[in-house]
Amino acid sequence: MLFPAKVMARTLVASLVVTVALGVMTKTPVLLAVDAIAPLRAFQKNKLPSEQQIKKSYFNFTYKPLKRKDLSFNLLIPKGWRDIHLTVPANMLQEDTLRMVPLAEQTAPGDDKDSARIQVAYTRMAMEISLYDLLDQYFRENKVDVLVRRQGTYNRREIDEVLTRFSKGSSSFLSRLTFSRHGDRVFVVSGSARESEFIRYAPIFAAAAISFTVHQKASQRYAFPMAVFASAGKPRFKFHHPKSWEIEEHQGLPAGQTAVDMRLVVRDKNKGNVTTYGFIRVGGFSKGTGATPEEILANLKKDFQRISLSYDQCTLKADLMPKQASPLGKLEKWDVMVKGVPGEVAFLVLGHRSGYLGLGLFCMRPEDNLLSWMHVWRVFEIVVNDVTGKHLAVTRIKSLSLPSRGEVERLAAVTMGDFANAAQKRNFQAFHANVSTTLQIQATPARLRQAFRSFAKQKELAALNQLDPVIENEICLDQEGLLKVKGHYPTRPQRTTFSLTYIHERASWKLLGIHVAMKKAP
Repeated sequence: MLFPAKVMARTLVASLVVTVALGVMTKTPVLLAVDAIAPLRAFQKNKLPSEQQIKKSYFNFTYKPLKRKDLSFNLLIPKGWRDIHLTVPANMLQEDTLRMVPLAEQTAPGDDKDSARIQVAYTRMAMEISLYDLLDQYFRENKVDVLVRRQGTYNRREIDEVLTRFSKGSSSFLSRLTFSRHGDRVFVVSGSARESEFIRYAPIFAAAAISFTVHQKASQRYAFPMAVFASAGKPRFKFHHPKSWEIEEHQGLPAGQTAVDMRLVVRDKNKGNVTTYGFIRVGGFSKGTGATPEEILANLKKDFQRISLSYDQCTLKADLMPKQASPLGKLEKWDVMVKGVPGEVAFLVLGHRSGYLGLGLFCMRPEDNLLSWMHVWRVFEIVVNDVTGKHLAVTRIKSLSLPSRGEVERLAAVTMGDFANAAQKRNFQAFHANVSTTLQIQATPARLRQAFRSFAKQKELAALNQLDPVIENEICLDQEGLLKVKGHYPTRPQRTTFSLTYIHERASWKLLGIHVAMKKAP
């Protein structure tokens, strides 16, 4: 599930302390039909029918589409809904790696052809690609208007779901799409209704999405045939890798060092190298070697330069393990050139038992070869998660670009300028309209006004538009892909300090959380 953002306000004036956390609501607000955010709140609330309602008014439907056990599933459907018979052409089944194949459809009772409906479909993954990347591409190709997106777990299956909007004639519809991956199969449960009626059907759609259960469990959690590599020397490490990748362990290394190279290549008829689509190196260092994480990272970058690689610019820094001292657990991504051909590399240094691991990746750019780019990053994620024993969302974070310090300063200046205007006018309507969808769902303009009511009398806020913010922390994304910015304005007699959290939404950074404080200037 998407963790709720915390929106906090604190002011220190004459020893008065006011703290408000808007991310935790103790009372459900009244949702009016005219409230455009109401359906989004219903989606995020994810409220299910009561157990009594389910026992009384729902069937646990069993489907075996096309008489195939691998496509069989169960889900909850309200009694009285109509099951629609579907005919799937043979050529559609043969192209299940290229499109979504419909498996089931139920519609609400009534004569309205556009009444609410629940649909189930599936597609198949021909390569090892992350579910997040697969859906990103699906949304782009189908021009899906994604309003809210979140990841989580339903009934021990990982899901990625969105709320989308689409038009049909003169009517606006909302659709909840819940995707889950089972080996090489990806299922989607869709609940759609007119936007004006979505709240009415939201619990029914939630019941279908959460109760969905496949009959045939995947033999493995991967979409592609995998092998397991285990290093022979010390330090030892092992991980999964696709069988299509060539793998070679280094020989003759100094004591306390191990290394393995992995390549995704296409060879000609004479088995000569034609194209290298991806390269991953994993190196192990025992602490007895004396190698520091900083030295491992520097040497890894130099090793990659030996393949005629030149670095252009660093496009991403992400802190995957915030409890580890830099550079441990800090992902770097760079644009590079290899013999005149553009590409990208990434580096990551990790603690490993009694030593360290240094991992490096090279791949083509997504605009040059999208499929190989998604595949190489997915394999890198598998390796990282295997050697750490964690679940790090590497493929999700890699799609983001790190803003420059100048861009962050401008972003903070706009946010704080808008905040100052809203606080002084005691009107947060315009401020609320420009924040992230997630924050809009959680905090109404009225709640923001109440949270920051004490700032209306702070004269220092009037000076924010004439001053530049001072950014105090390193520009870096966290393990969730969020951008956190801390800083202050040199206002007097009270210094204005701030802590801002941004989420990347619809191709831009949007405010997810805000903390502002007035403290006596030093």
